[in-house]
Amino acid sequence: MIDRATGKQATTVSYFSQINSPSGFDGHQLLRHLDEVKGTGAALIASVMPNGLSFNEVTPAIAADIANVVRQFTDQGVEVWLRFAHEMNWYVRPGTYRGNSTQFIKAWRTVYAAVKDIEGCMMFWCPNNAKTMDLYEEWWPGAEYVDIVGMDIYASKTTANFRNIYGGFYEAYAKKYNKHFVIPETATKPDDVALKQSWLKALASDDLSAYPCLKSISWFELRKSFDYRVVMGQGNEAVQQSLKNFR
Repeated sequence: MIDRATGKQATTVSYFSQINSPSGFDGHQLLRHLDEVKGTGAALIASVMPNGLSFNEVTPAIAADIANVVRQFTDQGVEVWLRFAHEMNWYVRPGTYRGNSTQFIKAWRTVYAAVKDIEGCMMFWCPNNAKTMDLYEEWWPGAEYVDIVGMDIYASKTTANFRNIYGGFYEAYAKKYNKHFVIPETATKPDDVALKQSWLKALASDDLSAYPCLKSISWFELRKSFDYRVVMGQGNEAVQQSLKNFR
């Protein structure tokens, strides 16, 4: 839909899927998009959320189920960036995810062991924005278990730019460990059109060449608690301004 609206071809597509029970994971929320994703030539950011079980219940059997779903994409030539239990530092607060950082790391490494030999699959570690850098470290699974790093944040000021939003995290994880850096979700709060355009322009600026680990940026093109969309649902003037920032 975004490709049609912009006349451009996205390099990534993102879908969410929940593990609803410790008895197994069938990945139907991802697999129903298999043909669609295959036709785009884009990489799949697969956000697999352990909502219906605790971190301690992410067993090798559950991990094998995840790997089976991933293989159905990679066997069709789709690269998968497996964003397991994303925003773990946020979702444990309301109880969406159940467990602590030690249990998360164990679950992460269990999933990593199941998918590490799948050609075309990369494990994508993605916390939510934290107030200080030390708050990420307790959730860090270890460089040998991570292929891609990223962080979700929604800009709230027109002064936002890559350096003051992502710079510290980029230095601590992408540059330090020589990992791909990917922004899998971003938009603005509030959902002001001028603020959206300001943030989009900042993300599309040429100075990002100073961040060679940066591989991809995905806008959260959904209406949720706010209307985060920057293309769909906007007036023609805003859409045309947005398209100027697409490469």
